[in-house]
Formats: sequence, structure tokens, C-alpha cells
Amino acid sequence: MVLLFVAMGVHSTEKSLVLDVPEAQASVSSSGDVAKDYSSTQKRYIQRALLARHDNLYKMDGASLRAVLENPGLVRADLPTVVWQYRNEACVLDVYFKVKNEQDKADLEPVAYYEMRSRRIDEAHVDEQACLASLMPPANAPRMLGVNSIYKSYIR
Repeated sequence: MVLLFVAMGVHSTEKSLVLDVPEAQASVSSSGDVAKDYSSTQKRYIQRALLARHDNLYKMDGASLRAVLENPGLVRADLPTVVWQYRNEACVLDVYFKVKNEQDKADLEPVAYYEMRSRRIDEAHVDEQACLASLMPPANAPRMLGVNSIYKSYIR
């Protein structure tokens, strides 16, 4: 059991779990926004931590959440609160961020609160771990390549 937690990088302490994700490289896009580029290893690391405990969401920022769950289906900004909603046919995940002003991005802010609920009327309770796992895209799903990724790989 201990080896499982060590392999996943989740170390238990007296108060809470610590999520030690290797630092992602920051890149500046053409619009001047700063974005984090996560490697596939870092994404798998974050996925494993979330699949181990759904409340590891509190230890994440918007960029790492976007790296694992991809873009939210709905974004609502009622400043200073920004809500990202992920949903499928079984459940809904609402993730809340607190931003300081209009220029701040939720990608750079930590998760302030999250809520999961079932989309089925007859289900009062949702299994949080199953919901979170169903919202994650499959690891070997086909993905579209951007021009930048082809260009970078060709130069190297």
C-alpha cells in the first residue's frame, strides 16, 4: 500500500495529502498569455492523484485541471468567482476559482471549491470517484495535433 502512494507521488501527512506535481514549463503564447505546458508524464501523474482522491482537486490550479480534464464545457464568470463546468451523461462537476480582478485568469488560481452531482433525477447521491474518472478523457484517445507541435518536433 505504501509503495502505491510513493509511486503515485502522494505523500500523507498528519493534516492532509501533499500533491507534488513536477513543475511544468511556462510558455508565452502570441497573445501574451502565460500557459503551462505539461508533459504526458505530468498529466498522468495528476490523473493518478485525482483518481486516488477526488479532494486532491483542492491542491490544483486551473492550468493543471485543464491539462487533465481538458477545456470545460461551460465557463461562467461572476467576478470575483469563475466557475468551470465539466459534464457528461452521468454527472456534473462544477469547479470554482476566486480571481482578484478581471485581468486575472482562472488558470493561474487554485481551486477554491468544487461540487459534483448526478444528472439522473432518480439518483440523490453521486459517487465522486466514479464521476471524476468518467470525466477524464481516455489516455489513448486520438487527439488533434496543432501546427505548433508539428513545427517544434520538426525543428528538433
